Amino acid sequence: MNSNKATACGVIRAAAWKMLVTNIEGTEILTKVFNMIRHTREFPKECKTALIQPIYKVQGSHRSLRNSTGISVLLVMAKIYPETIA
Repeated sequence: MNSNKATACGVIRAAAWKMLVTNIEGTEILTKVFNMIRHTREFPKECKTALIQPIYKVQGSHRSLRNSTGISVLLVMAKIYPETIA
């Protein structure tokens, strides 16, 4: 995960998450949040939202959306939570 990239909506940068997990108090906070998600069996709605970013396909006009493909930019938490429970 690139630390310089902003997450969807620019909520928390990946670098901030990395600092959080290298700190004992930070890992305790994340553990509580992840345990709450497991206990309630409900993932926060805000973390399910992805930003769709159009990427130019290098053919045709830049102005036409038909010449673009979309990629999904997810929140960092939506990326790391599934990896922690796997």
